[in-house]
Amino acid sequence: MAAQGHDETRQEPGSPPDPTRIDPSFSEPTVADVQYARPVDPWAEAEAAAVAAGGHLPYQVSGPSAGTPAPGVGDPAGKTGGRSRRAYRIGLWSTAGAAAVALGVTAAVVLWPSSSIDFHRLGEPSVFTPGIALTSAFSDATVIGDRAYYVSAAANGVAAVTAVDTASGEELWHGNTTLSAARWDRLVATEAGPLLVAGIGSGSTETRMELLDESGGASVWHRDGLAAADSIHLGTGVVFVVADGGKLLYSLDSGTGGTVQVTRNTIGSTIVVPTTPADLTGPADATGTAINPALADDNPFVQVTSRGAVMVRDMRELGTTAERDEIAATGSGMVAHDGRLFVPESGSSRRIWSYDLAKINTAEPVALYTSQQSGADLGKLTPCGELLCFVETPGYDRKKAEVVALDVTGLGEKWRLPVPDVTSLVPVGDAVAAVTTTTTTLIGADGKAVWSDQPGVTVRLNDGNLLRFSDDLTTGYAEDRSVAGVPLGGEPVELGQALGVRPDTCSWNTYALACVGKENFVLYRFSE
Repeated sequence: MAAQGHDETRQEPGSPPDPTRIDPSFSEPTVADVQYARPVDPWAEAEAAAVAAGGHLPYQVSGPSAGTPAPGVGDPAGKTGGRSRRAYRIGLWSTAGAAAVALGVTAAVVLWPSSSIDFHRLGEPSVFTPGIALTSAFSDATVIGDRAYYVSAAANGVAAVTAVDTASGEELWHGNTTLSAARWDRLVATEAGPLLVAGIGSGSTETRMELLDESGGASVWHRDGLAAADSIHLGTGVVFVVADGGKLLYSLDSGTGGTVQVTRNTIGSTIVVPTTPADLTGPADATGTAINPALADDNPFVQVTSRGAVMVRDMRELGTTAERDEIAATGSGMVAHDGRLFVPESGSSRRIWSYDLAKINTAEPVALYTSQQSGADLGKLTPCGELLCFVETPGYDRKKAEVVALDVTGLGEKWRLPVPDVTSLVPVGDAVAAVTTTTTTLIGADGKAVWSDQPGVTVRLNDGNLLRFSDDLTTGYAEDRSVAGVPLGGEPVELGQALGVRPDTCSWNTYALACVGKENFVLYRFSE
């Protein structure tokens, strides 16, 4: 395979990458004449669930939305005041060449983790005055560790950010009002500080992102030249950008915003960022995406071209650590976890393949599963404990959908359970929550339903506890939401109501819930 061309020089902070400076000697690898599916966003299947449930999506800059008063976009049908939680799929997780998933057999009974949360009622929230009065314009909240960031913006695009200590409930700093954009789209919590990303304004084709200092909110750097279809990922000390339909990749130093490396393909590609077991044990959104992913020092990701070539790359320097000329014809929904790439095969075979990322160019893949049902759809692949879970839908009839668990070493199916209309799978310890647009079914490690069709939206707090909201998290209007804490091995604990919150802004850790309210920023505690 021909080596990828790189830009060996650095750019000044704030300047966009220059694709014309890429090594012109680059040539696309050739592969056998195998029919491959067109490149597909690996998280596209989760998008419908996220829009319905308020969950995070892979971050993608959004364009202008005609006819909506707020800068946010993606309102669910019939709820013009809401906006989809268009988030970031940003954390970088384990070493792509790490050891494969440990061998293990699913327990015959449910093994509840010991990480039980001592839930208590919400009580009165801590209230913080926004730097800019809340209106129908952009506002958001996000939590990272023991810190919450809130933002509000005026109609003219001037924004102000507030930082709060979630443990003490005290405000840390308040309001940088020098920030301005035609419209803001997302507030992302990073280890370096809050990252504000602007959306595409009317009459514009480019947008920008700006990092603020975590200690006081001053602007550290900004980056212009992002396009509407670009996506970003964050790792240790780096911001990685996928542009031009996966043809252009570049990394930025998160401390300065300067370009670290650039590489280009002649054809588009799909990017998959691996997760680790640690990512399945902390807070997650309604699609199961970790809110604070475990960042890896070498920041690996997997690049799969539309012709089936696969490369494991370092996120900072973009260097290739392993590669393969071709993989099985891919459908949507590829996932990488703990050193393996799981690929659902498109076409008539309907198989799921497992590749060892550390030996992707030498070891043959393992066929984990072959569907016995003609025309079945295999999707929503999700690591669940030491197994791989997915949804099998016969003939695309969602009423007949089943959740299936596989042994990742190739020892076959462990269990399956019918769950009609399932839209996403959220791993919770050795269990998995099968989420529909209105209910959740919790499936234990033995494949049996611990509880079924519980109303509301259920999200993970850690490997032993869930948080259940009485209704969806998509609306941007101020509404009340009843909240319950759900320990896996016990009865739900009613926590009371979060009053007058904008549900599409809410974020959480294992003891606190941060939301934008009707007039103020609020922080509720549900555990000590």
